[in-house]
Amino acid sequence: MRLPGNISYLFKAKENHFLPEVFDNYLLNTDLQPYSVLKGDNYRKQLLNSDEKITVKDFGAGSHKMKSPVRFVSDIVKISGSKPEFGHFYQKLIQYFEINNVLELGTSAGIGTMYFSTASESVKVTGIEACPQTCSFLSDKLKENGIDNVSLINNDFDSVFDGDFLGYDKFDLVFIDGNHRGRSLLKYFDVLQAKYVKDKYVVIVDDINWSRDMYLAWKKITRTDNNKTYLNLFRCGVILSGYELPEGKFSINFVNNRSM
Repeated sequence: MRLPGNISYLFKAKENHFLPEVFDNYLLNTDLQPYSVLKGDNYRKQLLNSDEKITVKDFGAGSHKMKSPVRFVSDIVKISGSKPEFGHFYQKLIQYFEINNVLELGTSAGIGTMYFSTASESVKVTGIEACPQTCSFLSDKLKENGIDNVSLINNDFDSVFDGDFLGYDKFDLVFIDGNHRGRSLLKYFDVLQAKYVKDKYVVIVDDINWSRDMYLAWKKITRTDNNKTYLNLFRCGVILSGYELPEGKFSINFVNNRSM
């Protein structure tokens, strides 16, 4: 059995009570769904029932469970796609913090992309996906589902940042899901902070327990600036900067969280 990078999370007291009530009563409450979840949930179900295959070219640490480059889309979704409770959480973040410009590093089959793009009428999403077939697959699916507020960049993260593909765009929500190497995560986070985020922003780092290396990188990020709010939800870490929120690091109960 593969142990998570941060097994200590399982034994830590959860600190939801340090956050404003809106977190426990709405943002982190998995009993409550935002009004806009339908397209994201339906897209996920559509892909789970798909018999399509993609030849995946991994540019990062690869997959723990899928070793063959030829993969069923349904398997990609089952193993690595955003689960509904997280998709709903992302949408509530976008709505509550009035997010307008989302950057997604690593779209995969587009489950997260669909949740981001349908969260509000004003949101725009830029997705970066290095694998050519995966990017082409998602482009087709977005057209099929009538989604026109997503721009896709088919390139690896380093080339996008080094080549200044994003121009002068600044984002108020960044979702980092790809590569899965700690040193790369630290590099991307530094670049994003230096050039690509607004004064107020949310960064979601997926798979912080994918490996010990990823967890240590997450831990280092939480030590870089004591003026931010860092939430450890076990699967992902959330960084909120510029908002009037308690500062510091908090271990958060999310999946089992219910409004009292």
